[in-house]
Amino acid sequence: MPDLNGEIVTATEVARFYRQYPGFWFLLEVLKLNDLKKAAVLRVVKYDKDKEVLREYLLDELTDLNSKYIFVYADPDGKCEI
Repeated sequence: MPDLNGEIVTATEVARFYRQYPGFWFLLEVLKLNDLKKAAVLRVVKYDKDKEVLREYLLDELTDLNSKYIFVYADPDGKCEI
């Protein structure tokens, strides 16, 4: 599996994670909002099958309190909505 950490993606590109990485949780940093104030450009911070790994990373490693982060679950049976 390729290393996605640090990859910059648009909100629509996140949909490919559902196909390529089903069952994974993604911690994404919101870099830019669209006109509707929804995430438009994001950076993959970390991803793992265990959401707790991402939560711990968020609490222990990330110190930029001005950034916004979201969790996305690549649900193979769900629709990508960010």
